[in-house]
Amino acid sequence: LTTGGIKSGIGDYYDFYTGDDNDSDGFGDVKIHITGLDFSGNPDEVNSSNIGLGIHNNWIDNPKPPQEDGPQDNPDSETMYMTFSDTTPVDPSDPSYSLTAAKITVGSLNFSEDAVWTVYNTNGSQDPADWTEIKSDSAHGTAKFNTTFTVDGGTDPLTGQPIEFDAIMLQAGDGDDYRVLNITTYSRSLGDDIDLTYDLQITDGDGDTATSSFDVTFDADGNITGTSA
Repeated sequence: LTTGGIKSGIGDYYDFYTGDDNDSDGFGDVKIHITGLDFSGNPDEVNSSNIGLGIHNNWIDNPKPPQEDGPQDNPDSETMYMTFSDTTPVDPSDPSYSLTAAKITVGSLNFSEDAVWTVYNTNGSQDPADWTEIKSDSAHGTAKFNTTFTVDGGTDPLTGQPIEFDAIMLQAGDGDDYRVLNITTYSRSLGDDIDLTYDLQITDGDGDTATSSFDVTFDADGNITGTSA
């Protein structure tokens, strides 16, 4: 997300594209629409450069000191919002693109610093006030070089399937700051079944051996089935 194929600079929003270019328009099939808020919760500019992406000054900043001495009257974190949509949706009235997870790489997040994240269902709206929160957590920095972490919606306890989302919010821990460098999106596969065959040899305690094979099918709908063998 340094330039994303567009000119670096500052704007009210930035759109980046990832994935295959399915209709030869020069863009990938997933659009990442990025907006931001300042410390006070007011809209602020998205700053993209050849060293990363941030809000206002090219960072996601939180100047509030750690609360070791009790509550202090200081600004909160800047906020970055990312919404994901399909550039070639089957249903034009619903261009949302649902993720099961996203891997995010940020720069300059030290050992003691945190990147705070929340994933949402936008419910078809670009207004965060209309979104439904799915899950939130934080990732700890690894040093003054790149830190990669995964955000996800968790697992549905009834179906065992991953809970999908189409928006991510990023903030910084108290007194912390970082830049966003890269996003990799993961979604439910809508492709063909995958059939795999495994050959095996079984040996018992006194050296007798037997060979067999079995098939495993990973269905496109997420189910896994195997033969009785």
